[in-house]
Amino acid sequence: MEWNDRVVVLDHPIVQHKLAILRDKHTPSNEFRDVVRELSLFETYEATRDLPLTNVFIQTPIAPFDAKQITGRKVAFVPILRAGLGMVDGALEVIPRARVGHLGMQRNEETHEPESYYDKLPRDIASRRVYVLDPMLATGGSAEAAVKYLREAGVSGTIRFLCLVSAPEGIERLLAADDDLIIYTCAIDEGLKVENRRKQKIIIEHEKISETIDLNDVTYIEAQNKASVLYFNDGKSITANIKFSDLLSKCSINFQQCSRSFAVNFDYVLGFKWHKYILLNGEQITISRSNYKTLTENYKKYLEI
Repeated sequence: MEWNDRVVVLDHPIVQHKLAILRDKHTPSNEFRDVVRELSLFETYEATRDLPLTNVFIQTPIAPFDAKQITGRKVAFVPILRAGLGMVDGALEVIPRARVGHLGMQRNEETHEPESYYDKLPRDIASRRVYVLDPMLATGGSAEAAVKYLREAGVSGTIRFLCLVSAPEGIERLLAADDDLIIYTCAIDEGLKVENRRKQKIIIEHEKISETIDLNDVTYIEAQNKASVLYFNDGKSITANIKFSDLLSKCSINFQQCSRSFAVNFDYVLGFKWHKYILLNGEQITISRSNYKTLTENYKKYLEI
């Protein structure tokens, strides 16, 4: 597939080394957060390579000097909640004076499409160069909705989307949705299992309504008494009127029960460490100690499918 210059993969040795640390099951939580910040810094550095410059005359301690400074439109970083927040500190290390907006996406209960449930954007967002931050670009649904929302808010010119890990499906969807957009990523993984995704739609009941959902959008499931809480990749969750065990019986092999109360979707697992699965959005789900060996082996086998 050809994406030309609209997709930039940071293949620098340091970036790839840091990405390996991020995926490593032995990486402590505090180091995991630090690496996310560092990778975000590297991506921001690369994504701002084309900032315009102007000549300025300054006085050094020794003599006058003709220097260069950034000019043009001011910068805004817009993390997609909640996972995008982890990338903000790294981005601000590159441009400390940039404004930060926040955009939360969730599924519309009627259309089942992503929509904004929260936004706090700079008042002058339409006049700024916008960099969208989200560590994971999987299906591209939330990313597409976020970019569309920013366009409707008046953002013009090239939008730059920064993610740490991406899938081809998400890249293609996002590029098709906006002609003036560039994606920066540290890695393009093999992608989602399309043949399994087609079999993942089920009907659940919650809040006295019946709804068709796509389990491919679910990152993990939590048992809650006689109900189940489904957590989606757009940050939203719903409580379904179905027992945990009954719901798991409807799921594909992508889902694995990792403890008495939790099951994860392997499509959203970055790796594992110290009896925990690390999800692409940075969340950690505990793995039962008694089943740790079996579950980690199942994850390795899943990667080989």
